[in-house]
Amino acid sequence: MKLGELAGRLDRAQKSRRFKIIATVLVVVLGIGGFASWLVAQNAPGARDGQASSLQAQPERESPAPDASRDETDRVLADADERLEERLDAEGLRRLLGGRSSVVGVAIGVAIGMGVALIVVWLGLALTYLGLAAVVGVVAGPLSAIESTQGLARLLLGLTALAASFTAILEAIRLALGGRSSILAVARNVLNEAVRMKISIVFIVLLIFLLAALPGLLDPAQPLRYRVQTFMKWGVSGTYGVLALLTLFFSVATVAFEQRDRIIWQTMAKPVRPWEYLFGKWVGVMSVNLALLLVSASGVFLFTEYLRGLPAQGESAPYVNAEGIDVPTDDRLLLETQVLVARNGREPTFPPIQEAMVAQLVEQRLAEALQRTDVGNPALLEQGIRAEVRKDLDQARRLIAPGRSMELIFDNLGAAREAGRPLTLRYKLESGLNNPEELYRVVMIVDGVAIPREVSLDTMQTLTLRPQTIDENGRLVIEVINGDPFRGHMNRFSLGFPPDGVEILYVAGGYELNYLRVMAALWVKLGFIAAVGVAAASFLSFPVACFLAFLVLFSAQTATFLWESIDIFVGMQEKKGASPILTWIVQGIATPIAWGFSTYSELQPSRNLVEGRLLGWGAMIRSVAILGVWTAGVLAAGWSVFRKRELALYSGH
Repeated sequence: MKLGELAGRLDRAQKSRRFKIIATVLVVVLGIGGFASWLVAQNAPGARDGQASSLQAQPERESPAPDASRDETDRVLADADERLEERLDAEGLRRLLGGRSSVVGVAIGVAIGMGVALIVVWLGLALTYLGLAAVVGVVAGPLSAIESTQGLARLLLGLTALAASFTAILEAIRLALGGRSSILAVARNVLNEAVRMKISIVFIVLLIFLLAALPGLLDPAQPLRYRVQTFMKWGVSGTYGVLALLTLFFSVATVAFEQRDRIIWQTMAKPVRPWEYLFGKWVGVMSVNLALLLVSASGVFLFTEYLRGLPAQGESAPYVNAEGIDVPTDDRLLLETQVLVARNGREPTFPPIQEAMVAQLVEQRLAEALQRTDVGNPALLEQGIRAEVRKDLDQARRLIAPGRSMELIFDNLGAAREAGRPLTLRYKLESGLNNPEELYRVVMIVDGVAIPREVSLDTMQTLTLRPQTIDENGRLVIEVINGDPFRGHMNRFSLGFPPDGVEILYVAGGYELNYLRVMAALWVKLGFIAAVGVAAASFLSFPVACFLAFLVLFSAQTATFLWESIDIFVGMQEKKGASPILTWIVQGIATPIAWGFSTYSELQPSRNLVEGRLLGWGAMIRSVAILGVWTAGVLAAGWSVFRKRELALYSGH
């Protein structure tokens, strides 16, 4: 039989319904069977025998000698009981920190693999992909056996897996858009353009290469938590950055180039209504984003779980420290409680600002200002003085004089106490000009225990606390002393917490659902960019539309910084006593931009994920709803212009 005939028969076989059904059953059985086998192996009684024997081999756990006195025997037995409780606590901590999350992570990984495999099977490409895997294995196998080419082998495997998965998912989305609607027809054409247009191909290749090469850039000498954070940061943020640029240029190109090349004449003559055309373009761009985001998110998640299963710093095996005891090391503990989690935050309750004091200071400062100079608008001056007074009083209630102390009271932490997970105090202290070379000593008293700390100014620092420090009413009290009276050291200046400088973080759940919400939020943000690009290209040429879309994207990303800049500028103008006209002009231009894009800028899912912060459903739904309204509004604005255009008169220049 000739090679061509054999290939034809295999192709017909993999596309037959019978083959697809058999392959589906095989994939499901292998996936479920493999996960069940892993689960049984993890919970087998003999899985901890080696650890138990090493624990029993410790000399301090030996039984007392037969001739030992009764007091000595009681002491040794009490010590053994204490260590037994310590071991049980450690095993419980392991199950609490890693057990459930490991099961969830492996289950999601198996589900991802099964999902991609089933897509490939029902696309009729099962044998084709198996042949591709065999060829890549033949090439990568010898490379992985040589130490100097192991990185190249991993890169080759990563590129192949990501590219093959993207191709399969894109083809599945194309089939899902297989209706007769004009919108779906336009969207399918956009998918075809995505793998044909040079602009999109460049960014797609760049994204796949970035994700495949990133694991090889991690330093194995770093603590495990830093490697995981670095990979998640660059994996998620890098994916969004590349996809944002791809969305911007591709959404503009797919509309502008069709007008330039007069292809749109054929499309609009079908007939296709203007709103169907623009919405179909947006759906097509978002479908490409969906395929790339699914592949990227799956790759980042699976490799993160792989990193999680490696030994942390100070461990001989995952969750087993170098001494062979089943107690998490600091690196493992920080990874599982500050990185691969979803944490909520609580700020302390400071003494309230007395309104009577505000009114008194405002009246005093306003009278002094009116005596010094003539003011054209006293009401505006009073408003500025009131804001300055409230700011000064807020800073004063956060200050700790040298040798004095302040109580930080955190309420509503009952859920954190019941969860039994370690807490993280996140704090930053400021003093004077915040000289980075100076170290200040402070003492934090928590649950009667004094914890001395050396802190650098204007730098966020953390302190891990036990959940038992929260009382039965859900309150945590931390006394902060400016100095170290126990060692006779006092600081020269006052210390203060900035407005965002202190909070308690507690674990509210695993990072898996948080990761899903983060990816969904990124896709919604890309939807707004796509709408801006499609709407701009509906009436502008390619370079002008790209400039406008990039300007909108830049404004949206920097809205938070713009708010801060406005406050600083207004404060500087007031101190100089400058004319308020310039301030009004700047505020009139910058404030609407900062306010309009504040939701987009404040929705930073990548940062939430890397810092282990919870992106709650409520906050996400609110942000998605606002961005959805913006997206619809931008598309409607593009449609209102596009429907009035005489496309047949467009010259292409």
